[in-house]
Amino acid sequence: MNNHAKYIDNYEKSLSLMILSCLNDLELQIGKKKAVAILQGSESNYIFKNDFNKNPLYGLLQNYNSKQINDIIERLIDLELIESKNLDYEFYSKVLELTSKGIEAIRTGKIESPKITNI
Repeated sequence: MNNHAKYIDNYEKSLSLMILSCLNDLELQIGKKKAVAILQGSESNYIFKNDFNKNPLYGLLQNYNSKQINDIIERLIDLELIESKNLDYEFYSKVLELTSKGIEAIRTGKIESPKITNI
């Protein structure tokens, strides 16, 4: 692996771990749209009402569009680091939840090459 490939791999791993950490730090379970809004730094009432703007990773991906963030989250689901759970609540039909593999990735700081930059 050349230096460029190593840097890209490290970037992808760091970005993935930051997204996992962001979800892990939330006190409420949220769906993908809300996760995207937090990561983009949305200033909606919902974000402030639930103090999501106080998450250390709030706005981390402000330079990414919604589709890019959605694609990264989907890739993390494919890698079995996050799962999308069905709920029967009024507000959400699905919420994101870390898997044991995702929690372990945060704990150890290690993650397989996620390959998320060329999605």
